[in-house]
Amino acid sequence: MGPGFDPWTDFGLVGEACAGWAPLEQCDRLLIVVGVTGVGKTTCLGHLAEKVPMRLLPNRRSVADRVIIPLMQRELGLASQPVSDRLERFRLTAGYRDRFPGGVAHALSRLRFDPSRCEGLIAFDGLRGISELSWAVEHFPRARFLALYAPGVVRLQRLLARGGDFDRTAPRPESMPGVDGLMVDLPGLDRLMSAEDLSRLCALPAVAELPPGTVAEKAAILLEEAKNYDPDTTLEVLRKTLGPERFLSLDTSKLSAEEVAEGVKDWIS
Repeated sequence: MGPGFDPWTDFGLVGEACAGWAPLEQCDRLLIVVGVTGVGKTTCLGHLAEKVPMRLLPNRRSVADRVIIPLMQRELGLASQPVSDRLERFRLTAGYRDRFPGGVAHALSRLRFDPSRCEGLIAFDGLRGISELSWAVEHFPRARFLALYAPGVVRLQRLLARGGDFDRTAPRPESMPGVDGLMVDLPGLDRLMSAEDLSRLCALPAVAELPPGTVAEKAAILLEEAKNYDPDTTLEVLRKTLGPERFLSLDTSKLSAEEVAEGVKDWIS
């Protein structure tokens, strides 16, 4: 899947798909990947695609851009335009979830796929939170669910390292210096990581050389996400709801992406 890969080639929305395309709910090869920012969903799926026949659905970001954000902008009377600020995207997707129970899972149900071209697994990256997953379990009864997770400080380190344009927010006011300042400026951050772990992260040379405010910006993304999605509770609900044939959870801080892909390959075989 190179730079020119278009995930919408074999998938479309209700009213857009070609004749003969099927509702995604009818797919018995659907793999829904569950996990919050920085757990390694995209990387692990890339390794999995090298091991098993697989097609990637348009990912969460793409579905939000094409389905969720335009609808919410119309409903709120906002100008129709791309939204890059992560906090604003959280606000709009939360509004969609209030409007349509299931949130991104509901948006996913509006997709159709071309059975003649989609062989092997059809994977979606990814769903989050109890409301999305509860809705998906009910409305995608043939799907399997792969949950990837990692500690908050590990996810923050990955977010700092990847430096993507998507992982940006509006400029933040200057806060108190140091880790203590971050903890004061970002209430609730201590629930994602300890001050000791954050201090060790900030002491790494690659992190210490980042522009001022970068750690606060990325930590704010994780914190805002945590307000909308509780990964620990979500995993527990899935464990209790689904048996091992439909649910697998893996810690990506302890397993490499290659090891995760091997584990998933064995699970689906």
